[in-house]
Amino acid sequence: MPLSVLRECLACVVMVVSVSEPALAWLGIPEFLEFGDCANVTLKTDFDPVKYAGLWFDIESVPNEYQHTKQCIIQYYTWTGTHMDVATRGLSEKGKKVQQGAVMHKEIEATDNPDPAYMTVVASGVPEAPYQIVATDYRSYSCVYSCIEYFGFRAEFSWVFGRTPTLPPTTIAICHHALTTMGVDPEKMNTILQGEASQDVEGGVQQLASHRKDDGAKSPNSSNSRHSSSVSFLLATFLLTIRPLYG
Repeated sequence: MPLSVLRECLACVVMVVSVSEPALAWLGIPEFLEFGDCANVTLKTDFDPVKYAGLWFDIESVPNEYQHTKQCIIQYYTWTGTHMDVATRGLSEKGKKVQQGAVMHKEIEATDNPDPAYMTVVASGVPEAPYQIVATDYRSYSCVYSCIEYFGFRAEFSWVFGRTPTLPPTTIAICHHALTTMGVDPEKMNTILQGEASQDVEGGVQQLASHRKDDGAKSPNSSNSRHSSSVSFLLATFLLTIRPLYG
């Protein structure tokens, strides 16, 4: 990290050390930050992005303050041959319709021999994050893990996706078991409400596809996004560290 950026981060920390707990909450420090390292997960073998593309419903997930959609969430994945375009539609906490777009690239920095089941999500206005498929049968369910760690802190997320708005408990248990065996707590996930707004699948798919097309399916500058992600996470980590001292 450039020295100038680090100085800016430290200056921000100095500025907030005397701020009260409500003010820290007002600053938007993410509640998902916690102590610990990311899990060393095993990825889906011989992952096929072509089979993975298409419509997915959010069944369960760890609450994420960066995700504006909170209920009736559907996502449409389009494999371009080099990356995955992702269009998400759902409702906010207040019931307002929300659409978000993102691009998922193969993670070329994770290893000299990149695994197609390890991708990186790049979207405007949010930190860049890994997307690791740990299990999927392509036809009914997908289990996904994502985690960012810095200086002893982590932001850890997991998801259960389904090709239908609901999944039987036995199928959800497959993801829970896979995550548990890798040291990930599935109890952190909440059930996502899938109501009438997510039933119009055909119309939703058309809207999502056109939404990504209208956006031009442009990928945000990866290096800038990675830099922004690191700075944001580092600053949030500093604030979380001092929070107990000034609450």
